[in-house]
Amino acid sequence: MTKLQLGVMGGAFRYTLEALEAAYVIGKEIAEAGAALITGGTTGIPYRAAQGYKTEGGLWSIGISPAVDRVEHVEKFGKPTDAYDVLIFSGMGYAGRNPLNIRSCDGVIFIGGESGTLNEFTTGLYEDRVLGILESVGGITEKIREIMSEFRTDHGSKVLYDIHPQNLVRRVLTEIRDRNPQYLAHHVSLATPNHRKEVKGEK
Repeated sequence: MTKLQLGVMGGAFRYTLEALEAAYVIGKEIAEAGAALITGGTTGIPYRAAQGYKTEGGLWSIGISPAVDRVEHVEKFGKPTDAYDVLIFSGMGYAGRNPLNIRSCDGVIFIGGESGTLNEFTTGLYEDRVLGILESVGGITEKIREIMSEFRTDHGSKVLYDIHPQNLVRRVLTEIRDRNPQYLAHHVSLATPNHRKEVKGEK
């Protein structure tokens, strides 16, 4: 069955220690939920989320790269490979890659970040996604409430705010289920209490 797909977007180059710690916790929480993780296959906050995801036994860490192939991914863009089970090479650079990140997700969590993260967030507004904003860790996510106050057009997306990483993931998952109950009942493998044990081969 199709896995629920959650994205983690945030600063690849500039970030606070608090943002990195939160990303790691969020990655672990996504793995615990039995969902696939989508990131930009990059450094910084998304990479830390991917590390947390793999530490918790997550099975599908997917990075959507701006590069055309693995060589360019590493040598030109300076991106890691070790925390990703699958790398998708868009060949579209950062700006072209960002919409693919968002469209590949059922919901997206934003942590810190700068202009690229803001670009991904505004794309999510147009794509009718569930968008979780982690506050109190620095970066552009500290400004989203203010930015949203200037928007008047509603494209159907749901924006959730929280200062607690684990709670934010759970709220995003709940909102996705509430918005798509019929779809999820037939097509999505959601979290089970024994998911972590099953992944690690425990009984």
